[in-house]
Amino acid sequence: VPYCSSIPTAYESHFWRASIDASWKFIELLAKDESVADIPIRGDVTLRTIASHELRPGFEQRSARATAYMYPFCGEQRRLEIIAVLMTMLFLFDGKFARICSENCADLFPSPTTSSNSPLQSYLNAVITDIHASDRRAGNGGAEVHAEMRKTFSYLRPEATLTSVEEYLRFRRQNVCAGFVFASIKFSIASSVDMHQPHLVQIMTWAADHLSIVNDLYSYAKEARAFNDKSCPDLINVVSVLQRVTDAPDDESALQMAFALLLQREEWMFEKLTNLRSTGALDEETWTFLRAVWACLSGNVMYSMTCERYGGEAARI
Repeated sequence: VPYCSSIPTAYESHFWRASIDASWKFIELLAKDESVADIPIRGDVTLRTIASHELRPGFEQRSARATAYMYPFCGEQRRLEIIAVLMTMLFLFDGKFARICSENCADLFPSPTTSSNSPLQSYLNAVITDIHASDRRAGNGGAEVHAEMRKTFSYLRPEATLTSVEEYLRFRRQNVCAGFVFASIKFSIASSVDMHQPHLVQIMTWAADHLSIVNDLYSYAKEARAFNDKSCPDLINVVSVLQRVTDAPDDESALQMAFALLLQREEWMFEKLTNLRSTGALDEETWTFLRAVWACLSGNVMYSMTCERYGGEAARI
């Protein structure tokens, strides 16, 4: 499986084992929690059945390693554990939402004052408490992580046929939960940086595109199979958009065009960062954040390349 990036280095957090254990604990509690037994996801499938299925052998090869690859500069084990739980929620429910369950799923991610005797809710309450406690010690990204996570619980599909690549990417920046990823980067390094400062707007847009295109490149084969055998009702992927708007003769041609879009974003980001460095426009805290963003992007490539979730058994390491 190719490494689809010009970024030469990917990293892994030395807290990787703790992040996998935290993900496992959350899914184990979800699989046992009777309060979510009847929340429908699709047809007769419930949250509990999805969680129980995820506990089968090979757990860490599907999605659990993504956190350690995408947030390698995280300075505290507990912060990475928190991100791992939230990332697991995103992966677990990805593509499985129905409108009927979105509010119920959001309720799984409580406000800091929510009380419950359920082991699952107690576990999630502790996650929320520790998010805000982390902010009191250093940085202010925890509140942003909490807010962005709750935004992800929606049934996000295009309202109409997407007629251009740019239109698709505008949609996909939200669909890929880029806001949550960037807030988690900030939280992981205990930063107080303003992610929305004018100098960063274009870079963060390209970074969101990068997350989207990488996900689409590596998941296309799996998604196309699901669409063709009618187990998935739609094919939301930049490769299929490129095929449609360019009349590409085959999948391989569209995949190559998607890869070119990815390399283009990397070149644009590198040129922008080089210019900002030469002008001295950014402070050191912002540069620390941008280095973590760069590492997150290459980590997402590394994870996508090696996970069984996209590449099947052959992709495992």
